[in-house]
Amino acid sequence: MPETRAKNLVEGKILLCGYSFNFVSGTASIRKVCETAKILGAAGFVVAVESSYPGTKYDPVPVALPGILITDVSQTKELIDYYNSSTKRDWAGRPTGFQATASIVDGLAPILHNSAPQVALFSSRGADVKDFSFEDADVLKPDILAPGSLIWDAWAPNGTDEANYEGEGFAMVSGTSMATPHIAGIAALMKQKYPHWSPAAIKSALMTTANKVQQVYDFLEHIFYKFLLDPVTSFISLSAYVDYINFLCSMPCVDPHEVSSITSSQCNA
Repeated sequence: MPETRAKNLVEGKILLCGYSFNFVSGTASIRKVCETAKILGAAGFVVAVESSYPGTKYDPVPVALPGILITDVSQTKELIDYYNSSTKRDWAGRPTGFQATASIVDGLAPILHNSAPQVALFSSRGADVKDFSFEDADVLKPDILAPGSLIWDAWAPNGTDEANYEGEGFAMVSGTSMATPHIAGIAALMKQKYPHWSPAAIKSALMTTANKVQQVYDFLEHIFYKFLLDPVTSFISLSAYVDYINFLCSMPCVDPHEVSSITSSQCNA
């Protein structure tokens, strides 16, 4: 379709685009959709997922136009059915006019579901096997979990890790580097309140202090202050350096010479 005709159809309207495998492969992106919609004079855009692709991550992206990404396939079907029933077409099936109405409202308010937070799909489950021997390390990992999925953090405008946030001062990023500051901050608060606690004591208190969550709660109120800042019910394990050495030496398939070479400590005979 010539660009001039496309602009005549799209200008002042909401542009509807289908989410295809091109978005997964990287040849298409939400930002490119936004740029196209802006060139055509659209008032906004909707990207609708018609088929689910395993492992797909729908990360938020800053855009210059009002836009929305519909990830629920059933909701996409409802929208497309409404679009098709309200669209005038010529003899070749090309759209010539639209009677559907839509609006994009403020989407800053989160939608909280009646469930506890879940471990992210990309989070390591542990414990890792050694050299593909598939022998268990006999230890549960991770020791503790923290929010690490889609976290707003300060961002260098010239950062290259996330192309969608180029030129931005903040970015929404996922990973261990997002979860670690949460734990480090809590540990600092605990060290301030209990200055004589060792790192092992703080770790133990964090690992053994928990609140059974039946639904989503305010994280700061119910986790940081009520429990972690005053962990009176926690179990304190005063682990020492030798305890970690002994643990390494007790793991299956671990060569005592490797332990000695890396730690300069000997396994007990």
